[in-house]
Amino acid sequence: MNDHIKEIVGRKIKGVVVKESSEESPRMQIFLIFSDGYYFEIYNSYGQLTWTKGLNRGGLQEVRDYLSDVCEIVLEECDESIC
Repeated sequence: MNDHIKEIVGRKIKGVVVKESSEESPRMQIFLIFSDGYYFEIYNSYGQLTWTKGLNRGGLQEVRDYLSDVCEIVLEECDESIC
C-alpha cells in the first residue's frame, strides 16, 4: 500500500461524499474534501480498502462529477461554505 494517506494529516475536512457502484470495481468510494481545494479518495477495490496516489485538486463539484456515469452518491455531508 502506498503511503500517500499521510498527506491528509493536519488538513481540515469540509465535506465527505460516499459513492457506490454496480460495477465490479470500485464498489464504494469515500471522498474527503478539504478546505484548501483538494480532496482525497479512499475506495474498496475487489474487497480491499485502498486509496489514490495523493491529493487531487478540486472540491465538491469535481467529486460529484467523478465517475458519475457508473457511481451513485449515497451520502453527502458538507460544511455550508462548500455546499
